[in-house]
Amino acid sequence: MPKGNAGVARKTLREKLLSNFEMIPFAGCWIWMGKIQARVDGSEGYGIVAEPLTQRELYVHRAMYETFVGPVPDGLDVCHRCDVRSCGNPDHLFPGTRKVNILDACQKGRMSKKLTWDDVRAIRARRGTGEVLGRIALDYGVTSVLVSLIARNKIWREAA
Repeated sequence: MPKGNAGVARKTLREKLLSNFEMIPFAGCWIWMGKIQARVDGSEGYGIVAEPLTQRELYVHRAMYETFVGPVPDGLDVCHRCDVRSCGNPDHLFPGTRKVNILDACQKGRMSKKLTWDDVRAIRARRGTGEVLGRIALDYGVTSVLVSLIARNKIWREAA
């Protein structure tokens, strides 16, 4: 006799996704009501959904984009036009590079702190000693992605 859920029909990923949103008509956002990623700083992270067959956790916004729009090209993020991490409305999502995503966040004021050139130089020095991205990011109130971009001279380049 089979054990577990062998005889139980599983929801498809599409069904799981659509059954866990609350629609916000005035904003057009689809707010994920399922599991939310835990973040080190205590703020709410992105929605998480388990892929039905493998139980691998996926970001909801990425799963929504791939399910309803199409594949995301390799190396690209799925960005939010609305700036709501828990939104999964495919009309609010677009693919972009990590740099585009960070610059979009900066332009929209989503970075919690404006950095100075002294901060940038200190970040590069700390990263140069091997200090972990997350620790540096917490100290400056920014994301570890931003710290990585700064440390690798992808953004905040000094004039030669």
